[in-house]
Amino acid sequence: MFGKGALPISEDQVNTLADALYLVGSTVFMSVTSVVAWYKNNYVTSKGKQQKNKTD
Repeated sequence: MFGKGALPISEDQVNTLADALYLVGSTVFMSVTSVVAWYKNNYVTSKGKQQKNKTD
């Protein structure tokens, strides 16, 4: 189309990119999930600190 040739991309390059994107996506998901779990299971907010003081 428009007189341009296809990009010289091999299947190995596509697979490498897919693996890299999978690794990055998994790492981001794990990091966000870990931070949310830490935040919810610890008394880091003022409301959480009040709740901790009531249970002590």
